[in-house]
Amino acid sequence: MSEESGGPRAEPTEITRRLDLVSSRLSGHAVEPMLEPKAVRGFRQVLRNGPFVRLWMAQASSQTAQNVIWWALILQIAHLNNSSPSAIGIAILMVQLPTILFAGLSGVLVDRFSKQGILIVSNLVRAGACLGYVAFQDHTTALYVITLAVAVINQPFQPAESATIPVVVKPGDLMAANALFQITFLSSQVLGFTLGPILVALPFVGISRTWIISGVFLVFAALVLIPLPAITRERRQVTTATVREAGVQMLVEIVEVTRAVARDKHLTVALLQLSLAPAVLLILSQLGPQFVRQVLGTGSTNAMIILVAPAGAGLGLGLLLIDRLGHLMPKGRVASAALLTIGVAVGALAVVPTVTAALLSNVHAGRTIVASCMTVPISFVLGIATALLNAPAQTIVQERADANLRGRVFAVQQALAACVTIPPLILVAVAGQLFTTPQILGIVSVVVILAGIASRLVLE
Repeated sequence: MSEESGGPRAEPTEITRRLDLVSSRLSGHAVEPMLEPKAVRGFRQVLRNGPFVRLWMAQASSQTAQNVIWWALILQIAHLNNSSPSAIGIAILMVQLPTILFAGLSGVLVDRFSKQGILIVSNLVRAGACLGYVAFQDHTTALYVITLAVAVINQPFQPAESATIPVVVKPGDLMAANALFQITFLSSQVLGFTLGPILVALPFVGISRTWIISGVFLVFAALVLIPLPAITRERRQVTTATVREAGVQMLVEIVEVTRAVARDKHLTVALLQLSLAPAVLLILSQLGPQFVRQVLGTGSTNAMIILVAPAGAGLGLGLLLIDRLGHLMPKGRVASAALLTIGVAVGALAVVPTVTAALLSNVHAGRTIVASCMTVPISFVLGIATALLNAPAQTIVQERADANLRGRVFAVQQALAACVTIPPLILVAVAGQLFTTPQILGIVSVVVILAGIASRLVLE
């Protein structure tokens, strides 16, 4: 039995469902309506889905705006604190810590309340925060407080967005829908981090107008979600007599989703894979400028071209492969192989300095050209592997998570990502004083390769 057909998410055949329907009518028991057979679809089909397109437009607008806001915030805090790394680090913690502390609660809220309402309110709250940033832009403490408050209130946003996709998208469209969301998420990071410094640097825009423009995009993201279908506004009725009983019920529901995830090894592995991939990318982002400067011998301003551009091209190719061949891919195996490939690619980056030094003695070319000839294809492979990991793994989570638990499952994913991300970022900062950039990349490579092998062995 294959890993996609086994487990609790396997669907009965049409003949079996008809037999169950006849039996239920004779016995008087209710039965779920017959499911339509899954169809194999691509990007074109999912883009004909009006509710999904609205959700997708809102994601593109809000994610790009959020990345611009984040960049402007980092620039302003650096400006107010003489570019102190610790001051910037506190801002990062203000964003990440609420994810660890409140992820369980946010998942319960998503499962209980209107997903559409959560998405709209979250976008409007972030738009309001932009006005707060403008008003208190010269006060570091106030910027921290606003960032922390927004991070806490915004916790249900990501689980609600992820849980809404399978509500408005047919099962056969999930792979294509997740692929579009993944490329939009990563593209919005590149676009946001590119637009941020440009807008701040323009004399007729500056830091204040940058935040205001971002707030307008967040308001647009809220407005475009208003026509979503009624199913996205459904809420689960829970009756509790007291606040204490409500608190106990929430704890029970958190325990419930933890047990559900632990019982399903495919779901557990997919969640861990989705948590590990962002950590690797953030570490590469942290080391990227130093890598470009030390290994390629160029200024950090060229990092976007040499590292990010090939990775973006690889991401596009990977998503194209998913669109064309996704229905033929065994999702669990593809995700595990992609994680293993990411580990190998990071290891290849680690040996670029050694190979470059060896080639320079025999090749009459500049250091930047020789090193770039190796770095560009490695980054390209990293992009392909990232696409082939994220979309299949996210589809596994959406397919295997029970409809009543989806919000909490995606909150677990969010919390795991934060837990897996924060310690390596701190360790890399400390290790930078003890090890060279290639050595750190080598350590990361070994960890990721072992994780890829382990995930495959667990699914055997």
